[in-house]
Amino acid sequence: MATRWYRSPELLVRDRYGLAVDMWAVGCIMGELVDGEPMFPGENEIDQLFLIMKTVGPLTTGQEQCLQKNFKGVKFPPIRVRQPLDLRYVGKLGKNELSFLKECLKIDPDERITAEKALQHPYLASLTTQLELSLESTLMGEASVDEYQSRPTQRAEYLRATPRMTIYQDSRVHQSREEQSYMMSRESKNQKSLATFKPSEESRYDRKDICQKVQLQLFPSYPLLKVSVL
Repeated sequence: MATRWYRSPELLVRDRYGLAVDMWAVGCIMGELVDGEPMFPGENEIDQLFLIMKTVGPLTTGQEQCLQKNFKGVKFPPIRVRQPLDLRYVGKLGKNELSFLKECLKIDPDERITAEKALQHPYLASLTTQLELSLESTLMGEASVDEYQSRPTQRAEYLRATPRMTIYQDSRVHQSREEQSYMMSRESKNQKSLATFKPSEESRYDRKDICQKVQLQLFPSYPLLKVSVL
């Protein structure tokens, strides 16, 4: 069961759990992305725990008690060779990245980094700043991020006027507010026109002509569609 590889110790020993399990999973995914190998590919829950302890250390007292309660008589072999995170990712992760990974993989969920604090961690904070600057630079039409950073006053004014990290999902993002208002008003009128439009005659040729007139009224910039009326 592949999802087992991303389960936190408290889940594996069947202890109480909360949002901290998600941060553990984040750490597992991050480590896997670095070297392309699952961090803890256990064959079962006990093997999974053994691999975790080889890397991040022994279980907490509470976790050990839950383990003995739910897996009676289980015993781990002695850990002869440990593989701490520092050793596994030497030369692969920088100082901030390694620090973030360690915070995600705290064996005690109460000590594990929260999502809110994760966003403030130097690793993610630096990525967020770079992304914001890139987005702001693009929207402001600046020549480069470096040039934009050199204008603190302009950047401060822009940040006050613009929500940070706005995700634009509408194709109208590149239109001005006036254009958006005009288009929305026009679409509303078009919908009303469709709702109240009634052909005066029922002949097939008249209906074809009506369809084309409606299209011209609603979508004047589009080529006429070929209309087949039975």
